[in-house]
Amino acid sequence: MYVSYDIKGIQQFIFSIPKLKCIIGASSQIANFDEEVVKNCGETINASLIFSGGGKGAFAVDSPETAMSLIDTLIQAAHKLGLDIRIGQE
Repeated sequence: MYVSYDIKGIQQFIFSIPKLKCIIGASSQIANFDEEVVKNCGETINASLIFSGGGKGAFAVDSPETAMSLIDTLIQAAHKLGLDIRIGQE
């Protein structure tokens, strides 16, 4: 079973304030989400991270319960940073 995510509105989020420091900071938040937050979510829930980068990523999970737990955790983490996220499940 697979779970994927996609941060919605990345360009709008990054360029919402036309100051270079803010643009760099917003871009850095998305990179941090992909590198740190997503990795920690996967390790905590015991999901195998396949890839993450550019506001997108995918996990392999072993059960529907693990998938739901991962989905809830990703949504909460994204909303905590002010990001909107789409989730896919197969």
